Amino acid sequence: MRAFVEINVEPGKVKEIVAELRRMRGSVLQVCSVTGHCDVLATVELSDIDSFSEFLLEKIQRLKGVVRTESLVCITNESSR
Repeated sequence: MRAFVEINVEPGKVKEIVAELRRMRGSVLQVCSVTGHCDVLATVELSDIDSFSEFLLEKIQRLKGVVRTESLVCITNESSR
């Protein structure tokens, strides 16, 4: 299953959080620092909702500097390519 995770971080921590997420290859497909209501946007893919929940709670939310997350879970996965 695929999801987009919007991440808010403490001031000055964006580069550090992006680097930590990039090290989570296999689960994190893409990570970008962004403008808007969040600081970092990560595209993640895991086998099922339970795996996603554990990854979110035990990996992403435990990163030092992460303040808040919001997840957008894909219910369809269609590519234009």
